Amino acid sequence: MGQIEDLKLFVSVVGHGSITKAATTLGIAKSAVSRRLAQLEAHFDVTLVDRQPGNWGVSDAGRELYQRSLPILADTEDLTADFTHARQALHGPLKVTIARELGMSFLQPMRSCTEVRTGVQPGILIMRANRSI
Repeated sequence: MGQIEDLKLFVSVVGHGSITKAATTLGIAKSAVSRRLAQLEAHFDVTLVDRQPGNWGVSDAGRELYQRSLPILADTEDLTADFTHARQALHGPLKVTIARELGMSFLQPMRSCTEVRTGVQPGILIMRANRSI
C-alpha cells in the first residue's frame, strides 16, 4: 500500500484505540492491520504503538506522527474532492424552450442560437430553440 493509505490506517488505529476496531472499520483483517502497522514502524524505525497484553498505548513518536498526519490526510481528502468535483462538473448542451416574451426578458444577451455561458457552470452550452410557443 502507499504511504497515504498507511497513514490513514495508523490514524484509524489511534482514533479507535484498537487494532481490532480499526480493522473492522476499514473492512480488512486484523492481521493485515498489524502487519501494515509493523511495516510503518519499520519504515520510520520507531515504535508507534506499544502492544503489550493489557497495556496497549500510543508511543510518543506515535502521538507525534498522529498529530502531523491529520492535516496531511485532510489536505489529501480536499485535493481528491476538488479534482473529483472538477471532473464531475456539469457540461454539455442545455436546450431551453420558453415563451418568446419570457425569452426576450431572460435570454436577451443571447444574440445567436447558441452561446457558451461562463460563471457558475462554464461547461454548459445553452441552446435557445428558434421557435415560438
